[in-house]
Amino acid sequence: MKIPVLVIDEKLKQLENDLNNSKKITIKNGFNIIIEHNCPNRGHFFDTLEKVGRADEQEGISYEFIQESSGLGFRVSPKIAKYIFIKEFSQNIKGSIVKIRQHNTAVVYNNAKNKILNAKFVEELELITWTFIKPNGIEINIDEKVNEIINSENEDLIKALNKALDKDGNLHFIKKLDDLEQK
Repeated sequence: MKIPVLVIDEKLKQLENDLNNSKKITIKNGFNIIIEHNCPNRGHFFDTLEKVGRADEQEGISYEFIQESSGLGFRVSPKIAKYIFIKEFSQNIKGSIVKIRQHNTAVVYNNAKNKILNAKFVEELELITWTFIKPNGIEINIDEKVNEIINSENEDLIKALNKALDKDGNLHFIKKLDDLEQK
C-alpha cells in the first residue's frame, strides 16, 4: 500500500521531536540551567565548550555562560569545565569517541530521515526505528561531579576545585546574574 503523505509527515515529526529531546541539556547545582534545542544561547554554550576544550589548562581565564531568560549563568575555569562538561558530550561507540550531538544529528537523524523518505510501503515505514545517544538529553549534576573530583587522585584538578569552593566546601556553580556581576 502506498504511503499517505500524512503518515510520512507524522513519522518525520516524531523523529524531529526525538532529536529535539536528545538536545536538551540540564545543569543542576542548587539552581538549574536548562538549555532546550531552541534556546537562543545554545550556540554560545557550545562555542564556550569548544573554547574550554582548546584552552591551556594553565590559563587563568574563566569562561562564562549566561542564560538571560532564566536570569542564571556560570563562570568556570578551563580545568574544572573540561572535567565537568567535555566527557558528558562524548561517548565511546565501538572503540571510537564521538561527539554526541554530531552523532545524533549526522548519523541517527539523517539516516532515519533518509529511510523514512525512501520507504515505499506503510509496513516498511513502520519498521523504521532510531536510537539517539542520551535520548532524554544530557543531565549534569555539579554536586556529583564535585564528589568525583574530590575522590579522584588528580591533584591539579582538586586544587582548581578547592579554589572555587565556598567556606562550607560547596561549589555554587550556577548563580543568579546579579551574583556573577562584579560589584
